Amino acid sequence: MTLIDTPCTPSSFDRLAALCREIAAKDRWKQKQTILSFYPFILEEARELEEAVKNNDANELKEELGDLMWDILHISMIAERDGLFTLHDVLDGVHQKMTERHPHVIGEGAPREMTQGEWNSIKQRQNERKKGSPAVPITLPIIPSAVLPIRQEKQERINEGTA
Repeated sequence: MTLIDTPCTPSSFDRLAALCREIAAKDRWKQKQTILSFYPFILEEARELEEAVKNNDANELKEELGDLMWDILHISMIAERDGLFTLHDVLDGVHQKMTERHPHVIGEGAPREMTQGEWNSIKQRQNERKKGSPAVPITLPIIPSAVLPIRQEKQERINEGTA
């Protein structure tokens, strides 16, 4: 069975997004989060996903993909709360981007081989469009792995009210 044979139903994604919204609305710790404060969790999940890939473990991979998707949803909810963009903007944006990047597969005259010049032209158009986009009003530093346990301990103290 292939990915094409087993599409994700809209209800699966909608249910997950609705759960994320509900938890974000009711969980005081989540309400206090910013994109910057939540950023280390994305990095941690990405590292765990990397390990699952390296371990060639399908169950671990499935779990880590879910965890990363959850964190992506949560960051999208924070951005929506802060008036930056919505989850729909993220989904529509990636849909448009991938549609533009694959004219050789889904465009007029598809399927066909894509030329390097065609790829370069698509990337140039997308990069030019990106230059005109408003920036997220924060900087996201790369946080070394050694910092994550410290941040997690601090978050736990915030949760307990002892920070």
